[in-house]
Amino acid sequence: MASAANARLAAQDSTAIGFIGDLDSGATRVSLPITNQAEIPQISPGSTAIDLPGERYRPSDQQTFARVVPSAAVLQRAATGLAQRLGVPSERVRTAAPNAVALRGCRPGAPRSYLISPYREPSRLGPRGRDFDRDYRRRFGSPRPSSAYGFEAMSLLLSSVRRAGGDGGDRGAVSDQLLSTRDRRSVIGEYSIRSSGDTTLDLVTAYSIRGCRLAVSGEIRAPGA
Repeated sequence: MASAANARLAAQDSTAIGFIGDLDSGATRVSLPITNQAEIPQISPGSTAIDLPGERYRPSDQQTFARVVPSAAVLQRAATGLAQRLGVPSERVRTAAPNAVALRGCRPGAPRSYLISPYREPSRLGPRGRDFDRDYRRRFGSPRPSSAYGFEAMSLLLSSVRRAGGDGGDRGAVSDQLLSTRDRRSVIGEYSIRSSGDTTLDLVTAYSIRGCRLAVSGEIRAPGA
């Protein structure tokens, strides 16, 4: 499996100071125990599973994981809040990234349903995000909603290395700085990283699905836990 191979490659490299990935939770469940055993800080731009910060993926007993997307728990709170606000059954509001998989099984004429995505639409990001969107389009074409989160995951790792100062080559020191990130201003908004590795970001995108057409409905802030 590529995620395991990549993680082992990093773990065997004494110069590796961080690991970016994976984009989905299943792959992160494979790579995280490997990087954690090597005490390599790992930042995911897209893995939302609730269990990832848990002890099961921490063989070193040290927390080395962080993510820049809201967790599945945050997404579910947003979905519940949206269903209540719209007065629709909860099964008509799902959580997923806005891709072809999210539209699987769609039927023309079916009642309107809704999708809650962990990613904010590039066009709805703040000034820093809009600058990223403009530069990305110039070099690579239209960004996916996840593109800014991949950029921020790397930016956060580099920031953690810089903040570690003279200990920037020490994995433990970089992990400590990563998990002490506070009020960071970034392309995806301002956030902090909790000791669990979760981000404080709670603003997500709502899409409406009518037939097999997906359209941005707006942004929603998840109610507090």
